[in-house]
This record gives sequence, structure tokens and C-alpha cells, in this order.
Amino acid sequence: MHSYWLDLSNPAHQILYKFGLSARGKTELEILKELSHGRANVYELHGKRLRDIRVHYSTVLRALRRLEKKKLVRVLSSKEVGRRDKTYVCTLIGELVVALVRNGMSGATRIIAESSKSFRECIGVHLSFDSDYPLSMTESVIWNLLESEKGEIATRSDLDACVRKAELEWVNSNIVKALIYEPSRPDLGGYYRSLSRSKILRYLKKITHIGWISDWVVRVIEKHIEQENEWLQALEDFKREVKLTRYFADKTEQPL
Repeated sequence: MHSYWLDLSNPAHQILYKFGLSARGKTELEILKELSHGRANVYELHGKRLRDIRVHYSTVLRALRRLEKKKLVRVLSSKEVGRRDKTYVCTLIGELVVALVRNGMSGATRIIAESSKSFRECIGVHLSFDSDYPLSMTESVIWNLLESEKGEIATRSDLDACVRKAELEWVNSNIVKALIYEPSRPDLGGYYRSLSRSKILRYLKKITHIGWISDWVVRVIEKHIEQENEWLQALEDFKREVKLTRYFADKTEQPL
């Protein structure tokens, strides 16, 4: 697969590449751009709105099918009509992809930030120690949105749920592992390896006023403490068993 005009060192272009948009030239992206302005059928796209790229009618139809399969566009009409008569509209995922094309990661980030209070809360927490957080969270939200049950019918109101899922996945991959492993250990992979104890404490302090994160983290910590207490109790029982075994062994070995 060739990247064509994409710069794969660019985070936004990496997402476009994963969607397979780079291997088809610009036809699919031009269709997405047009549909982001409003609904259209294949005749309208080919006859009026895609004059500049000079593509054949069948090319537009095949591109629409590919975009529909990728959940970037959907058929708006529910009536049983022929493929050529169907009206297409850009999905929310498609809108985010168009924003990536036009303004890079900041374009998609802006859409999510405008629509999700949880996203704005998370940015306020993370920016104190991770300047790349908005970009990485934007990518996580796009993939969570793609894999969600709603998928192509998701609206901007569904972004909050995707943000929360992505954030709790981050907590599970960083804070939870940091409770189990020493963060400074060089042999442990993953981003959490570079998350120092001071950063973890700073994160915990900042999320105290964000109920949906702090409540979940408290439950995780409590569960971890319970497991640790069970483990410590098992070790204590083991130590007692060792002492008793040695005591009776010594008694047995003593001469009568």
C-alpha cells in the first residue's frame, strides 16, 4: 500500500492511512468533504459537486461503497431503493476524518472538545504533565467511536461516552499497573513506565473533583488493597507454618 500524498510522520495522516484512504488517491476524501457540507446521492456528487477531480460515475459509486463499509458515510434514506438513488450523508467518524484532512489533529480535537465536557475535564487534568494528551486522546476516541455499538449512527452526544471509555482505559494501563509494578523499572514496557510516582499523585489530586473518574479509581484502589491484604495474610500464614514445621522438626531431632 502506497501512502501517495500522505506524510506518515504526521499523526493525522497516520489515522487516514489506517482508514485505507491513502491507497485510493483523493477520490474518497473529496467525496467525504462534499458530504460534510450536506447530503447527496451519487448523481449529485458526480454531476455537480465533483467536477474538479473528473472521475467516472462508477468510480464515485465504488468509492461510496468503500466509505460506507468503513463507517465514514451512511445511507440516510431507509426506503428500499436502488443503490443509485440512495442519499448519503457523512457520519460523525467521517466528519472527524474530514477535520483531520483540513486542520490536522487539532481540527478533530476541536470537534470533540466542543461536544464533550468529559474531554475538556480530562485535558485540564493531563496537560500539567502530558502535552501530547489531546492528540492521543483524539485518536483513542476515533477508534472507540468506530468500534462502538452505534458506529456510523453515532452523534456528537455520544462522544462523551467514548472519551470516558478511553480515559478509564488509560487509568487502567497506567495507574493500575503503577500500583502493581515499580514505575522506574526499565524492563517494563508501556507508557506508564515513564509515569513517575509524583505524576501519579498529581493526577490523583487533580481528579478528586471529577466524579466519574475518581469514583472508578477509588474502586480500583480499594480492590487492589483488598488483594494486597489477602496476599499479605497468605504470606503471614505461610511464615507461621514454616515456624511450626521447624519447631516440630527440632523437637523430633532432640535426643530422649
